[in-house]
Amino acid sequence: MRNLPIAYLLVMFALASFATAFFTAPSYLPIIRNWKAQKLVNDSEMFKSDSLANTTGLFDAGIHKAKIAMLLLPEDINVARNYVELLTHSAPLKAIPAWQKTLQLKGANSEDREMLLLHCLKVAKNRNANLGQNSRQFAMLVASQQIDLLEQDGNWRFFSKNKLLKAEFLAETGKPLESLEIVTTLLSQKKEDSPEVVFLYAKLAAHLGQSQYLGKAGRLLAKFAPQPDETGIEAIRHMTLIHTAIPIADEGLGRCLELLNINPHAKPIDFLRIHALRFDSASQEHNKRAVLEECAQIFDLKDNGQLEIYCRWLGRLRAFPRLLEELPATRARLNEELFKLRMNALAVLERRDDMKNELANAPGIPSLWKLIISVRLHSICGDFDKASSDLDQLLKGVGKDNRRILSICRYFEESGEIRSLCHILEIVLDEPGLRRYALEKLLEYRASTSELHEIRNWISKLRKIHVENTALQNAELYFQLLDPSVPKNKISDLVEQSNRLLTDNKDRSIRITAALARLRNEEPDKALVALGDISDWRTWRETRPAWVLICTQVLRQNQDTRTAIRLESSIAKDSIDLAERKALATLFPDSFQHSQ
Repeated sequence: MRNLPIAYLLVMFALASFATAFFTAPSYLPIIRNWKAQKLVNDSEMFKSDSLANTTGLFDAGIHKAKIAMLLLPEDINVARNYVELLTHSAPLKAIPAWQKTLQLKGANSEDREMLLLHCLKVAKNRNANLGQNSRQFAMLVASQQIDLLEQDGNWRFFSKNKLLKAEFLAETGKPLESLEIVTTLLSQKKEDSPEVVFLYAKLAAHLGQSQYLGKAGRLLAKFAPQPDETGIEAIRHMTLIHTAIPIADEGLGRCLELLNINPHAKPIDFLRIHALRFDSASQEHNKRAVLEECAQIFDLKDNGQLEIYCRWLGRLRAFPRLLEELPATRARLNEELFKLRMNALAVLERRDDMKNELANAPGIPSLWKLIISVRLHSICGDFDKASSDLDQLLKGVGKDNRRILSICRYFEESGEIRSLCHILEIVLDEPGLRRYALEKLLEYRASTSELHEIRNWISKLRKIHVENTALQNAELYFQLLDPSVPKNKISDLVEQSNRLLTDNKDRSIRITAALARLRNEEPDKALVALGDISDWRTWRETRPAWVLICTQVLRQNQDTRTAIRLESSIAKDSIDLAERKALATLFPDSFQHSQ
């Protein structure tokens, strides 16, 4: 043994160590994995700070750490909670399915489900987020599922905070009366000291616009308004909300300004909101001007940033002459944002010559925005060929920069330049990062004037993005059924699809699709059943004109001619969208003739 080479002994020792490590690994690897995951969780928790949440690079790093921790310990509920809490801040929509997966883990409880419910409501209510209608529908669908599951616990619904959650959900899903019933019950249970309950009541009152609710809402809000804190500010904000239905008197608006002046949490936007109401209620021009001059004192108009805020506010009031006074051409041409604001005011006032001259004398403004303004100028002048040519040049200039394309689209949308917006949307329709946005906006702005094949194409593409969206499924089916060229042997399949949708959802849009399917299948009696209770036929007048026409056809084919005639009298032929009008005229020429 003594004579063995040192190298041999070292090799044998290494092999023995490797063998020991290999065969004992299962016992210590979980310990290492657990330690590593916990360290990553601890490192990522610091990123939950509000101060870091807006620092994109740092925050993404925190999410990355949390995700790795979850991959190391996929069954650990606390690790999963940490990940979804971080994801909630950066990617609200992606956080929803992540929350759903977390709920499937051992240890998940009703509090986790409530967190998901609250998050879904927040996503749906955030109108400032860049989320399409389909995304909000998805959020509310998940919220509905969570409420149904939470209510299986008989005690859950009896707690006031949970009742309030249910009321918020109902309000967001277009059921204000049901929501109001819950909130009224909470108020009767001496919850008038709860700001959350009172604020929701005020929102519902403003939505319904009925004096018995509005008056009470005003009295309840008045109790909170004098508080020198965030609650007081929110109360004043909600008072301006109900102003749309019951205008606040001048002295009331003055009192709101007094309360804002003594509240350290008041922001310039809060003062602007009150001044806007004063401006709208002023009947004399000199009174309106006095409001604008008083409001100007809030800002240091020598500062470009503050001048921009003030001018944007003037634009919302449509006080464009005043905006041009405060923002002369000599100053606007030195700042891109100010230049855009002045150009918009000139465009609204149709001061074309001024637009041409100022475009030609703004060397400091980026050529991109000068080209955008040029597009708008050509549109105002009715020269759409030149506008289209400039748009093509514009898109060549931005290339594949989706962020800049979206910025341009939003500018055109906000300024009401819809023709130019749609021109761009049609060009970028198949770009992966823009497809959903383009499809949703084309359906919003072009559906009423487009041909049937175009609408079907857009909906079909959007369905591939939102596979589970019921509203889109129904829309695709509806426009398929409108197509006169659909062969008879395919109709039965469409009937089955409509029946499946109707089983799960009794929404009117789904009922009308099911009724149309039965008409196309020559089953008018079943079409009548699909419509549901037709006794209150007047309510159908409030729906899409094309749906009303389909209803009249169902009634006629079921020999209820009298009701059909009365319902037909409410139809304005020109108000029916182009694709629907052409299709219905082919499918049901007799009914369409009656509608004229």
